[in-house]
Amino acid sequence: MFLFLSINLNISQIILFYSFLNQLYIIYEKIIEIDNLIINSKTSYNRINDLLDAKEEFKSNKYSNVYLNDIIFKNLPYKTNNFNLNIRPNDYIFITGESGIGKSTIFKTLVKEYKTNNIFFNNVPISKYSSSVIRNKITYVSQNEFIFTDTIKNNILLGRKIDKNNLNKALKVSMVNDILKNKNIDLDYMLEEDGHNISSGERQKILLARSLVNDTSLIIFDETMNEIDVKSERKIIKNIKTEYNKSIILISHRLDNKDLFNKFIEVKGEENE
Repeated sequence: MFLFLSINLNISQIILFYSFLNQLYIIYEKIIEIDNLIINSKTSYNRINDLLDAKEEFKSNKYSNVYLNDIIFKNLPYKTNNFNLNIRPNDYIFITGESGIGKSTIFKTLVKEYKTNNIFFNNVPISKYSSSVIRNKITYVSQNEFIFTDTIKNNILLGRKIDKNNLNKALKVSMVNDILKNKNIDLDYMLEEDGHNISSGERQKILLARSLVNDTSLIIFDETMNEIDVKSERKIIKNIKTEYNKSIILISHRLDNKDLFNKFIEVKGEENE
């Protein structure tokens, strides 16, 4: 206020100045949103290209199917270290570690977002399999998955033909049913772009339901439950264990529910065994 008095601004000019600052802030927010949209669009573009490339890859690939009986990370380089892990059927694996250490990169490699010869499926290098074959068996879910301006149902199905029983089970397990009940809405409720008209925890539950309707053997949740309260997270993990025959990897900084997992890995600045 002293600054305004020293340059002899009246009340009207001060209000006008603050209005101008507010408009600048709104513009800045929009720029940040556009930047995030561009990043997400680039990721989607790369995934589409992978799917298009996979068609030709599949034609010449004798490894047209993969059974996830044994997945081995063998000295996978990350940062300045190596990562080792054996994933067996129905494993529940909790991954933690400091931010920026490379946790997401390690498991994005498992769905061929990065190339490597240090991951093996039943002793066969991952490079032998097409991206489409891998992604028919493994679902990777990040916290940045996009919510479209569409109904809850369409955001879960994404155009896929899913039978009603499978959908209903996913709604129950992910606690999306609780959202519908508490808000007195149904699956035709329209979501705004990126779920701006729902809470961040509700948004993540819808993303969980989207992943659970996939007929895949392994789901990787990369910080996908960090906005869900600890009690609900525990219930969801227990629900998945009860209702699905899947392996689960949860990447999280929150350790409250790590007792539900049979393997605990801290990715750190030394070799993981």
